[in-house]
Amino acid sequence: VVMSGSEFAYVLGINSPNFSIEYMQTGVKITTIGVGEGFGVSVYTADCMAKAGSSYEDIIETFYNKINIISE
Repeated sequence: VVMSGSEFAYVLGINSPNFSIEYMQTGVKITTIGVGEGFGVSVYTADCMAKAGSSYEDIIETFYNKINIISE
């Protein structure tokens, strides 16, 4: 079976597709890092910032360095 990390996480009910698998004598250990889709944005922090009145530009710039937001 071949599937993406996101599909694997969904099937197992894991909180994030950012995970590692370690094979052990008694089975398999799956360790996840964070919650979300693995794009580097903390959903919790972004939500708190939005509720506090931050713009989407401020939120994006908090998580990504050297980014220019251009709207047409």
